[in-house]
Parts: sequence; structure tokens; C-alpha cells
Amino acid sequence: MRRLLHISILFIVIGLLISCGSDSSSTGPDSNPDSDPDPEPTTGTVEISTSTSGDDQDDDGYKVTLGNNEKDISSNETISFDNLDEGSYDAELSNIAGNCSVDGDNPRSITVTAGETTSATFEIQCQEIQPVAQQEAVDAVKQVMQNKGWTAPSKSVNDDQTPTTANSDPNIFDFIATEVNDSGTRVVYMLIGPDGHLIPTSEWQSNNQGKCKQESLRYMKAAQKRFNFKMFSLADGYDVFAQYIDIATSEIEAQREGQSSSLVDAITTAWDKIEKPVKKPADPCGDKISNLTLTFSAITTLESISKESSSLSSTIKEQVEATVELNYDKQDSMYTGSGDLTWANYNHSELNCELPDPARLKVHKFVYGDPTTTNGETELQIQFHDMKKNSCNIHPNFSFSWWLLHENEIHKEVELDEWAITVEDIYALHNWEAVEVSPVIVVQKQYDHSRTVEDEDSINNVSGESMIRILHETNE
Repeated sequence: MRRLLHISILFIVIGLLISCGSDSSSTGPDSNPDSDPDPEPTTGTVEISTSTSGDDQDDDGYKVTLGNNEKDISSNETISFDNLDEGSYDAELSNIAGNCSVDGDNPRSITVTAGETTSATFEIQCQEIQPVAQQEAVDAVKQVMQNKGWTAPSKSVNDDQTPTTANSDPNIFDFIATEVNDSGTRVVYMLIGPDGHLIPTSEWQSNNQGKCKQESLRYMKAAQKRFNFKMFSLADGYDVFAQYIDIATSEIEAQREGQSSSLVDAITTAWDKIEKPVKKPADPCGDKISNLTLTFSAITTLESISKESSSLSSTIKEQVEATVELNYDKQDSMYTGSGDLTWANYNHSELNCELPDPARLKVHKFVYGDPTTTNGETELQIQFHDMKKNSCNIHPNFSFSWWLLHENEIHKEVELDEWAITVEDIYALHNWEAVEVSPVIVVQKQYDHSRTVEDEDSINNVSGESMIRILHETNE
């Protein structure tokens, strides 16, 4: 009887298990026949390999570009680009030394298939580098210049490679310099001035510092770009890379290659591919602009709040402007000038005052783009002076507001009396912006800032907006 009871219980349990196993809500592996545990891949992989052989191999490796992706790769290495969508891609190997070349197509087309890995190998052959002799390199560049119809801008052109005397006109060789870089490659280079013309080498400029100063309103042009020719002598000819380099940043803005059995032809091919302004040799002296004008405008707001009583607070808002004609001082190689500083608006929260009488804005110094200054930096030194009391018998606060906002730009303090009770400041302004509009704005500088200064008696909140421009208005 007890055994029958056990059997009955056993059948009940088995029935329950079967019932649970057939539940439609089961999460077992076979419960959803429509699910796909292994979805079809949608992306693929590309493996790029390099195999370099020969002499003087490229030690710093190459760059591989695949579509919009770029990676570094060494001379003999395999790298992969993963998760690529299906389709066709251009694979290109770059940063290849001049004595090395890629066998086969470069760039080449690679097709990506989802779920698969596509492989491609770039085979690179390198030749032994033979240095190009200095005389051969210089003569070749000179010949290319003459083929373009270019000569030195001298009264009597001297095409012989002879040293020029101090303060003399440059000959054609004074525009060509040469060096051998760390890897033993011959480099011939030329300097490009601010107007895109070739200018004499630094060595010539150093030996002829007084040439431009002999003439009124002239200065030695400063180089803006460097035009390089990297030359490789190979077993079957020459390989030349023309490079257009920004001197300030050392950035290579353009690079093109030329190959030929003739060094002159290789230089010409590389040069002609450069889409950058390289103009014929020019006079090394630049003309100082004689009719520069400074325009100045500023709005300042000074709020003074008494710490004892807020009812003693006041706000003064002033708008000033000035125009100063600048004259070039040949002796000191800078511009100077002075002009009226006038008030276009004066508002005092507690008083009804008329506009103050004009004060003066004095330009102690303005220099720009002149190699005689540090790095050719643009600098302006200005001073506000001769402030007169207004109709309310108080001095305008503009100079005080400007001082609060520009205290870190004070170049020099000027004591107006022997007791130093009255002091005016000369401000030196740097970091100018070059712009191209009409009339020509040589440089400009904008301010928009504020500051809070506390003393024993009050809290001073000051804000200011100002614009300073140097204009060169031509008669054209």
C-alpha cells in the first residue's frame, strides 16, 4: 500500500515536470526557433604588409592610408584595419624615402567582403644613396632658374659664383644655399619673402646689413617660407623632392617629387608640380609704408561701490576715439605719432557733465615685420596724456579705467612732477592679428574684458571694449 502511494506521487511529479517543460514561456535553447545565435557578419578586415629590400632602407617607416583611415607601418610589418564596411577602398603607401620605390600600383584598390580578411602586400625596393656634390647641386638649381628666365635683380648681373662685397647687389648664387642633413641627403634651399619673391640667403643678409638702411624708408625683407630641394643620386639618375615650408611653424605645406636621369630635369619636374607662389628673385630691400594711420576706439564702464554705503556708488561710462597719422623714423626704424583723443560720449550716474575737452594719444613706437625687431614681432607703445578737467571740474576716468584693465601691459611709468604724485603709463601691446579688408588693415587688436578691484573704501567693477587698427589707405 505504501509502495502504491510512492508510485502515485512519482507519476504526479513526472506529470508536473512534463507540464512545465511544455510551457510556452520557457526560455530553453529551443524555445524560440526564429532566433539566430550566429548573425551574419556585416564588416570585414584588411591586412596590409610591407616588404622592403635593398640598400639604405627607410628607417622611419611609412604611412598606410586606407579610405579615411591612416596608420604607421614599419619597413617590414603587417597591420590590420578592422570593422570595415563592405566595398572598394584605395590603399596607398606614403612617406617613402626618395631612394625607395613601390613595385606595382600605389595606390591600389582593395575590396572588402563581410566576414573575410583581405590581404595586400607592398613591396619596396631601395637603392644605395649617393650624395650629390655641392657644386653640382647649386649649378643645377641655378640652371633651372635661368631656364625660367630668372636673374638676380642687380644693376649689373654677376653670374659667376664669386663672393659679393659688403652692401653690394646680390648675384644669382646669393639666392641659393645648400646643406647636408643628418641622413646625408643634399638639400638646396631658397628663401621666400613676404610678397612671394625669392630673397637672398641669410648669409648674404648678414654680410650686407647696412645696404637697405642706406636708402630712406627701406628695410631688409624677412623670410616667410623656405623652398627646399632634397636631392638623391641613384644608380640610374636622380630623385628630387621639392618642399614648400612655413618657417614660423616648420610645417611642410606642399611636397612634390621629380625623377630623371638629369638632375636639372628632376628639379624642374618637382618644382613645376608645387602649387605654391614662388616668384623670381627680388630686391632684398622692402619699402616702408610712409602713410600709415592708427585708429583707436574704446568704451569703458567704471562702477565704484562704497563699502560704507551703497548709496554712495557711481557709474561712469565713456566712449573715446582717436586717429593718429604715423611717421617712419629712419634713425630708430619705427613709426611714431600723436593725435587728439576725443570723447564721443560721457555719462556720469550722479552728475550731468559735458563732454571732456580732447586729450592726447601718443604713439611712442610702432614696428611690424621688421627683422631688426625680435622675431619681427609687431609692437605698439601708446600713452594717454594731457587729461583736462571737464565741466564738473573732475578729470575723466578713462585713463584710470584703461589702467585697471591693462595693468599687465605697462611698459614704463612716466612721472609728471618731481614728487611723482601724477604718473602716466606707456603701454606695450603685442599679439596682433593680421587681416585683409579694404582699406588695407595692416594689423588690428581687439579687447573685450572686465575686472573687479577692491581697496579699503570701495569695490571697483570695470569693463571695456576697444579696437586698435593700423591702416594703410592707398590712393588706388
